[in-house]
Amino acid sequence: MSRPTKQTLDFVQLDTNDKTTLKRLYRKYGRDGRLFWYELLRLLGRSKGYYLDLSDEWILEDVLEEELFIGKTAGISIIEALVLWGLLDENLWQKHKIIW
Repeated sequence: MSRPTKQTLDFVQLDTNDKTTLKRLYRKYGRDGRLFWYELLRLLGRSKGYYLDLSDEWILEDVLEEELFIGKTAGISIIEALVLWGLLDENLWQKHKIIW
């Protein structure tokens, strides 16, 4: 009997030097943008298959407010910026409200 393949991470590596993503997020959203990015990486890492299905409005609001510590309007704005910058899959977000 083999062990099941793990589909989550125990840790997420973070660079000590700010990359373009963090600089853009900070310029546009301040500390909220940086916190959102770090928390999104952590949440994806502990989510089975590394994806979030946010197609249900209640789940979307809960994830944004309780897991990513940001209001719905600002959270969606950040997600859309990340899609625009090519950091999140545009098709998955636009058609299915999935982050992967």
